[in-house]
Amino acid sequence: MKEQPGGAGRAGGGSARGDGDDSANHGTSGGSEEDDPAGSQPREGAASREKTRSPEAPDATPPRPTGAARATPPRPMLAQASAERALRSAVRDEPDDWAFEVKWDGARVLASVDSTGARLTSRSGADVTASYPEVAQALVDALAAAPEPSAGDAHARSWTLDGEVVALDAAGRPSFRRLQRRMNVSSAAEVAAARRQVGVQYMAFDLLALDGRSLLGEPYATRRELLEQQVGGAETSLAVPPALDDLDDALGLSRRFRLEGIVAKHRDATYVPGRRSSTWLKVKHVHAQEAVVVGWRPGHGDRGRLLGSLLLAVPDPAVPPTRGVPFGLRYVGRVGSGFTDRERREIVERLAKVERATAPAREVPAADAADARWVTPRDVVEVLLGGWTGDAPGAGSVRHAVWRGWRPDKDPGDVVVEP
Repeated sequence: MKEQPGGAGRAGGGSARGDGDDSANHGTSGGSEEDDPAGSQPREGAASREKTRSPEAPDATPPRPTGAARATPPRPMLAQASAERALRSAVRDEPDDWAFEVKWDGARVLASVDSTGARLTSRSGADVTASYPEVAQALVDALAAAPEPSAGDAHARSWTLDGEVVALDAAGRPSFRRLQRRMNVSSAAEVAAARRQVGVQYMAFDLLALDGRSLLGEPYATRRELLEQQVGGAETSLAVPPALDDLDDALGLSRRFRLEGIVAKHRDATYVPGRRSSTWLKVKHVHAQEAVVVGWRPGHGDRGRLLGSLLLAVPDPAVPPTRGVPFGLRYVGRVGSGFTDRERREIVERLAKVERATAPAREVPAADAADARWVTPRDVVEVLLGGWTGDAPGAGSVRHAVWRGWRPDKDPGDVVVEP
């Protein structure tokens, strides 16, 4: 059995030194889609010993909730970016007041579940239940097996969870590239086909409501304890990876498994929906940047019908909005590496449906604008980059950008420049 990041297969586990995981996104871009072995499933002990559910019925429709889980969940709380040196300074004076979670490379999803079914909601508020039926079913099963409800009525049972949907590669590491096959499909037939190739798991790292009682005002330590009590025994496509007590252990673990970084969470922190907070601090090892697609350029010669590069922008309050765009977008360059030919064809077909006549971003160099096809800025992508051409993050254009994938879970207005 291969060693796995954080020993996340130990569902529950409480705080632990030396191994643990949670939260979001690591930074391996992986190979091309064709390089990723079809049908490779997470191995036993991978960031889950959780068994991917229902090989016998991959086409099953997840149960739709009719009770408490129908309610709209809060917007997810966001971590504030931090340099490692700044995090060490923040933690130094009160090391026992922080817990550390390794970032997963997946899609942020809030899960609402009651005895009648489960609902999965993306960071942008979209219902993504149909994309991950095994997760929805695992949540319903876990709730049924959880400790007795506080009110003594099994039909009143409900959870609202915060976590990450991940797809693991053959080595047991989360692969954002593999997850793309599941993020962008929702019809029953497409999901069933994708599910036979790529299984997913839900890594739960916070409990926001229990049996109808909001826990948003409770400290992180209390929410975490309740999460482990309620969900910690799950054995399917659901796990509660342990948190760490030591910053160096968390950083070393995430680097060893080539994950994106860690999130430090203050144990007294309440949950603040939809906002970034200094009580959650994230440090990244891999330089990944989200951006808004504002156009594309075709390839050259006999590849003229394929995508050559995507043109990217980031929201900037100092930039006046262009016509039809609710916020200002500043052009930050293009990405032309990391695509397979199949992706180049599919992206052209996708963007042809949202073309517009004028550039939605400001400050586009004439060389990039010359043969550009402009599009409505509604799609967010993620790229790896070697840095920026300016003197600070976000200044100038991206350097050596490499495609990672679409971020359908993100809204264009939520994109920020990573430090």
